Amino acid sequence: MTSKTWKGFWLNTYHHNHTIFKILPFGQNAVNLPCKQEERSAAPFLLLFYPQLSARLNRLNGKKSTILAIYSTIIHTFAKVFALIIANCIIEDFKLLLNAYMKKFLLSLFSLLFSVCTLNAAEVSFAMQDLTWTPDTHAEYGTGYQLTGATGLQIGYWQATSAYKPSTAVGNYVPVQQNHVMTLATVSGADITKVVVTCQKPTRTSGIYFNSVLVAASGSTVTWEGNAATLKMKFSGLSHVTNITIVYDDSKVEQVALPTFSPESGTYFEPFLFSAETATEGATIQYSIDGGDFTDYAAPFEISTACTVRVKAVKEGYTDSDVAVATYKFRVRCDVASIAEALTHLDTEEVVRFSKPVIVTYQTSSQFYTYVRDESGSTLIVGTLPKYESGDSIPAGFMGKMIDDHSQLKLTTSVSEEFKTGASFGEAIKGTAAAAPEVMNKTADPVTTDQNRFVVFNMVLFDNTELSISNGTKLAITNYFNTELPESGMYNVAGILSVWNDVVSFYPTAFYDPTTGIAGTRIDAGATAAPEVFDLSGRRTTMNAKGLKIVRQGGKTKKMF
Repeated sequence: MTSKTWKGFWLNTYHHNHTIFKILPFGQNAVNLPCKQEERSAAPFLLLFYPQLSARLNRLNGKKSTILAIYSTIIHTFAKVFALIIANCIIEDFKLLLNAYMKKFLLSLFSLLFSVCTLNAAEVSFAMQDLTWTPDTHAEYGTGYQLTGATGLQIGYWQATSAYKPSTAVGNYVPVQQNHVMTLATVSGADITKVVVTCQKPTRTSGIYFNSVLVAASGSTVTWEGNAATLKMKFSGLSHVTNITIVYDDSKVEQVALPTFSPESGTYFEPFLFSAETATEGATIQYSIDGGDFTDYAAPFEISTACTVRVKAVKEGYTDSDVAVATYKFRVRCDVASIAEALTHLDTEEVVRFSKPVIVTYQTSSQFYTYVRDESGSTLIVGTLPKYESGDSIPAGFMGKMIDDHSQLKLTTSVSEEFKTGASFGEAIKGTAAAAPEVMNKTADPVTTDQNRFVVFNMVLFDNTELSISNGTKLAITNYFNTELPESGMYNVAGILSVWNDVVSFYPTAFYDPTTGIAGTRIDAGATAAPEVFDLSGRRTTMNAKGLKIVRQGGKTKKMF
């Protein structure tokens, strides 16, 4: 092997003995490798670096093991490709070629490493004149003020009297007096890595001492860089401070787990005990009510009025948890024994709770509209409820609010945005039969007080969109339940009487043959004879017979199943 002297650094990478890399100054012959024999056998990959890179490599030495591991992995890959060429010095001009490409390679590499280092950096910038300060004292620095409301930071301004408050702005700057002190720290204990103090020109400061080290001013800014959990800034002269920027590294600081609380946000009717906990062992829970100061939580406490509770958890050496928020409202609840009694609480802020069950007369397929009745009357319940069949009983204990919606009276389960009373509706008490509709006098006009009743009109003429219920009176039909409407004719029609804007209409649920009670059949207007039913062989049968039938009535014949 030809002996050559190359000024620079040898980088020796090996893993077997848990060393990540070693940087060695080298100015001897290349054959005199500055490593032990066992190191050669462990990883015989040597790579030459040049003097212009030495400063960067020296700064890198001693950094975080994560960064070094990334660097070592990349160098290993690179070295495997070129190790033979470098070790044997086969190519005379390889130094020039390597120099050109290594510059690009290392620039990219160091950019990557810088990104890794700054990934968890946080930056807070604020104008002095916009801050809120609270009078306080410091054991070392005397009287002054403590900053409040700065997320993640603890900032104090000391040796300041009322005449020199840190919030006393002149124009867009705050005059900070000579020898006044500001203390900087993070709530989590994370290291501060950079502070930039911006001053209004002209500034009369010659600099600022950071932890007793003078940092000279450059124009209107003073910049400090380093690593410190706490910083003391002492001003060497009057400074017209406009802005302060603080950068800190929270990559090593673990955050306290978000507290959980009970009960959940919502509307309640009786006082309850509030409790909170966090999964982080040794953390202290703090709470605030309606924006007040945070107080240490020691045990469950009673809440009896509407309020907003904020909860966080803190632990020394950890980042404070995020803030969990619980919002509580309270309503008056009244027990009622009937639908009629519930209607006396119409359009109040009160929530009614039924102390007796009601009977379901009709429920839509969506389960959002449920019509019920008891001995005192009928009503509509609005809101998604359990599945109920006609004739089922809804057990006592369900709640809601009675409202007047365009003269339609109903019980709504939407008491508030946060609280739904639908959960108060229990499983159905099964009935023995479907609820029978109330027979409605077809000679009397329905009125608004008849609303929500499940009724049947017997022997009334249906004509497309209306019912002729008495001489000259027609009741408008709204096919609200998407019932299959038959041809015009004479029927018994069951359905719900409804009101909207004081106008009574009818929501049909079924059409029946007046003589047989079979749904979907009709008697033609003016027909009086009883229907005759035959099978396909011409033998007389009944409407209940299965299969295809021929029905003759009033001089007209039709087929039906």
